[in-house]
Amino acid sequence: MRFSEFIDVFVAALYNETELTGEANFRVKEILERYGLELRPAWRDRLFDDYAFSSRVETYRHIGPAEEQTVSLLSEGLRWVEDELGENVAEYLERSGAHYAGKKLELTAESLPRAIQSADWTGIAARIGPAQKQKISSLSDALKRAIEQSDLDQRSMQNAIAHVEAVERLTEAPDPPWRLVVELLAHPVLQAFVTTIQIAQIILEAGA
Repeated sequence: MRFSEFIDVFVAALYNETELTGEANFRVKEILERYGLELRPAWRDRLFDDYAFSSRVETYRHIGPAEEQTVSLLSEGLRWVEDELGENVAEYLERSGAHYAGKKLELTAESLPRAIQSADWTGIAARIGPAQKQKISSLSDALKRAIEQSDLDQRSMQNAIAHVEAVERLTEAPDPPWRLVVELLAHPVLQAFVTTIQIAQIILEAGA
């Protein structure tokens, strides 16, 4: 990844994390870790002085390494992501090799069953409103596109898409069976995709 590409991906990841968490300020290290990005040593001293970065990202500088600096998205960064990427932020991150690890949830074969068991499924439908359902629908579309562009073999691709289509049908129900939706997302073939994690996180955080 080139320096200019790293800046674009970092800004997209910062936008995505802001949207997911509702928070505004993050340490550089948090974004790097949550999206599997590497800030190369040669870039550390140049990052905050680069116009493409500083025009999109506000930095609250203090003594310490670059990874410990606090950043937030500027309005120019917000416009850049929405104008350039639109609804395809998750797909762009996927193509760029950003592997989402999340703040509260890490979807792995080991952790997901525990997350499903610990979630409070009682009344969860009341805690997932129209805006969240629309977000899940948009992410489901992005997930299918990512699967179609992946290097999965034909059989695995068909299975993955079938699971996503089942998720879409279930979430359109008047009272979606959210636990079943997350269990479908827990299929191993889907866990490699960042968008799967984003969908499950929306649901599981409503049951936290």
